[in-house]
Amino acid sequence: MENQKRVIRVSKKAAIFVGILVVLGVIAWTFFVKSQDKIYQTVSVSGVGGGQSVMAPQAEDSSNIAYPDYGRPYYQDNSSAKDTREFMKVYYNTEIKTRDVKDVTRDVKGAIRDADGRIDNINETPKYAYISFVVPKSKFENFKEEIEGLAHEKLVVENTSSENLLGQKQYIEEQEENAKTALADLKKELSDLNASHTQAVKAFQNSINANSLELIRVREAMAKTSDPATLSSLRAQEANLVNSVKSLSENLNSENSTFNIKSQNLKSQIENTEKSLENIAEQDEDFTDNVETVSGSVSVRWVSVWQLAKIFSPIHPIWEILIILAIAWYLLKRKNYVPGIEFV
Repeated sequence: MENQKRVIRVSKKAAIFVGILVVLGVIAWTFFVKSQDKIYQTVSVSGVGGGQSVMAPQAEDSSNIAYPDYGRPYYQDNSSAKDTREFMKVYYNTEIKTRDVKDVTRDVKGAIRDADGRIDNINETPKYAYISFVVPKSKFENFKEEIEGLAHEKLVVENTSSENLLGQKQYIEEQEENAKTALADLKKELSDLNASHTQAVKAFQNSINANSLELIRVREAMAKTSDPATLSSLRAQEANLVNSVKSLSENLNSENSTFNIKSQNLKSQIENTEKSLENIAEQDEDFTDNVETVSGSVSVRWVSVWQLAKIFSPIHPIWEILIILAIAWYLLKRKNYVPGIEFV
């Protein structure tokens, strides 16, 4: 004998009330899931920058993540359009969603080391990790492919950008040109000073020698005469010559003293300018190293099964659950395993 179909009579008001409760429950669940996404405890790990603590970005949509700035020029770039050289600095940032933050973080660190890169900072918790790094530009493509292979493409969000550091290169070149010009001017000034000093010393020395010889001649004449008038004249000449030799010697000493001060000052300026050129050469080398590396970061974010369902599902999982429940209830109702519903 066929079983009698079972029916549950439900008032329309009760059905509406239950429907409202379901909607409110869905809304509350959605807010709860979102609030859980934002809870991260940051643990600072020392990097090459002296162990500074770097706070990891909040785990929001990747489009809202504020990525850090790496080595960008501190001055305004006013490069001329006539200079078409390119010194492209590449920046790379990636967010990876995963169920296993620890393993993916380990793989990211391994990929950086495989690319002969350098890890600058790490912030890691059970549900979030943030790694900043640099890798050689020559190995960037292989590194990028390895990172992309750590998770499904829907779970990896990448952002690669580049910037022409021509302005920084021009600034270094301008500093170098100015330093070389200043060095050449200083060396010429020192050479002119040496030549002028040599000429002045020679003139003073010739005058001193001439007066000294004349003084010897006058004194010899004084020794050979006893005439009072002649002796008086010779003594006057002697006094003048003595004063002249003394004055010339003082002027020579003053010339030597002034020369030593000016010469030492110029030599000091030359030494400082040469050191500046060495520093500029180091800046240029650092600039080249910077251009030939890629600076970036990888953030690894834990996701729940519910979030994975939202990512991979073409519609919201809530609707999928409701549809599955409705289909299951319909099939079970036809088999008379569950009662039907009649609104009254």
